[in-house]
Amino acid sequence: PRDWSSDVCSSDLQASRALSLVSHCASGTWVTVLLALVAFSLWRHAWFFHDDAYITLRYARHLVTLGEPVWNPGEWVEGYSSMLHLALLAAAGKLLGVQGSGWMAVARGLNAAAALTLVAACGHAAHVLTRGDGLGRRVALLVLAASAPLWVWLLGGLEAVLAAAWVSLARSEEHTSELQ
Repeated sequence: PRDWSSDVCSSDLQASRALSLVSHCASGTWVTVLLALVAFSLWRHAWFFHDDAYITLRYARHLVTLGEPVWNPGEWVEGYSSMLHLALLAAAGKLLGVQGSGWMAVARGLNAAAALTLVAACGHAAHVLTRGDGLGRRVALLVLAASAPLWVWLLGGLEAVLAAAWVSLARSEEHTSELQ
């Protein structure tokens, strides 16, 4: 008589390998889709820089060059909306030795770092809230990647992405603490 158990085990092993391969390919596919959505949004809105961001950049530039966060030397008027954003811009600008139009790149770079933080925090929160379900985390990250306003604000130079990153970090940590 033939031992069928070895055939069953062999077919289970093959099915497991096939599922693993499909899962790996799907993983790569979703990352490709995510990156394509982000790239398209950034390309589509690359020209955008919010006019109000120039106000904060002027204050940051004066903080670096004059040692004071002022619009004009000797005029003590607070015209920026976020002191933290202004301080981070000034620190990055001073560290990088920024001159002239390079301040736009500093604002976008700071927002890019904040966007990466936001994506990581949202991915972590989704992982925790879905109790490790990879699909739930993927869906959350795809929804975030498809959010054109996020990428427009990243390019716009204001502090919205930085604020969203801080809130997401706090909420992510809160969810982690609640579920432990």
